[in-house]
Amino acid sequence: MVEVTRKNFEELLPEIVGKIKNSTFVTFDAEYTGIYSEELSLANSLFDTAAQRYLKLRRNVSTFTISQFGLAIFRKERDANVYNVETYTFYLFPVAFDSFSKRDILTCQISCLNFLARHDFDFNKFIKEGIPYLNNEKADSLRNFLKANRHFMNTAEFLDKDYFPEKINLLDNEDIDNIIDRLAGFSKIIEAIREARKPVIGHNILNDILFTIHLFWSDLPESYEEFKRIVHDLFPVVYDTKFLAREVHQLRRDINVDDFLLSDSNLFSLFTNSYRIFELNMPLVELQGKTRQYGEALLAGRNKNLEQVPDNPCHNAGFDALITGCVFLNISYMACRPQSLPDHRKGLPPTFTELLGRTECWSNRVNIARAIIPNINLNGSDPQSHRPNWIEVEAINGKFIDPVLLRLELVKYGDVEINAVNTTTVEIACSSMGCFKKVWGNLKEKQYRLTQKNPESESMLSSNWKSWSTIFGCGIATGGLICLYFKLCNRMK
Repeated sequence: MVEVTRKNFEELLPEIVGKIKNSTFVTFDAEYTGIYSEELSLANSLFDTAAQRYLKLRRNVSTFTISQFGLAIFRKERDANVYNVETYTFYLFPVAFDSFSKRDILTCQISCLNFLARHDFDFNKFIKEGIPYLNNEKADSLRNFLKANRHFMNTAEFLDKDYFPEKINLLDNEDIDNIIDRLAGFSKIIEAIREARKPVIGHNILNDILFTIHLFWSDLPESYEEFKRIVHDLFPVVYDTKFLAREVHQLRRDINVDDFLLSDSNLFSLFTNSYRIFELNMPLVELQGKTRQYGEALLAGRNKNLEQVPDNPCHNAGFDALITGCVFLNISYMACRPQSLPDHRKGLPPTFTELLGRTECWSNRVNIARAIIPNINLNGSDPQSHRPNWIEVEAINGKFIDPVLLRLELVKYGDVEINAVNTTTVEIACSSMGCFKKVWGNLKEKQYRLTQKNPESESMLSSNWKSWSTIFGCGIATGGLICLYFKLCNRMK
């Protein structure tokens, strides 16, 4: 793995861009200063449509930044079932100098910092040597600043020599272009990926895509459909290994109901379990250059979840990108050579074109947790809801329904969420049909009028007719019950 900081970025940039251009596919992963805001209105909800979830994630993304970006570049050998790979780990830090952006706030989440510290993250490299980046709007803002302050170098207290190699008393337009080009930094890597038009692979990739666009390309639009258009323009072919694993898991279980090889969609579990089939025609991954330092870890991970291996390199963004690429190749192979074929172990190994052809139906589909729909289609219409109908509960006697007490009674049946419509009516969303049946049976015995409502049709109308809004946290924590009571707020419309 090659560590890339502001000290060696410009030197390595032509090499990295060339390898991206000649790649078969690339994978990436990121570590963040924070992931989810503590603002309750931004919490994931079973009532969320894809568009509503996007707006929540959009607000989350604007709060935090990427501290480390991992890139793995895979290239298939011409006449062999071998994929050579090199990985890069980039430390990133926002642009700030003189009076430009000096009042910008960098938000960190304590839990994320603790997580990074546990995995030996180098905070000094992040802050002191992080590569700058600019999206389109930030670049325009910088250009306007430099044009209005052409003499700023005369009074600036400190300027990084890597990006301001010489003092210029009065900037001309060429000087301004050169400064912006240097400070664009890591954004050039994303531009290179865009120009290469190669498949982009990630694990549970939605957040990575949102951060990547917002930080390195352009501010995220308000429109969900416009967001999907931007993604498809940047990355025409995207694979989410978390979503892909679930689909191939179901494919294998349709053949053998007792096949649970891919039931755990954790990245490192998938790596271990996808190697358990030990077939000769499986793709081989050859580590190149400094990536060879991960050889022992990859061997250990074939027999045991890497997170359980002492001194493992897990959650280094470059290493996680490497693991993601290996998982993608293995799972694609499983889809291409299903056990239903009596000769699935015979014949020539599948080409990369075959792998993409077999998995094309799952391309541009990314996982979305705890929402109305199971995944987002980045290049078309989203799938229909897979959740049970919502249950509208109305008190027959007109008495007040206490959503908190009701949830306490129902949460034993599974993941349940309650939305107050008014003082005598609530809606209930259940995560599974089993949970739905138990909740329905419980409520049917009480003094309630029950109505089933289709989540997709009702969610489209919700913003127009609901006069009360409350969503109650409904996670069941291991070892105990966490009950979150969100204060009712009257929003008469």
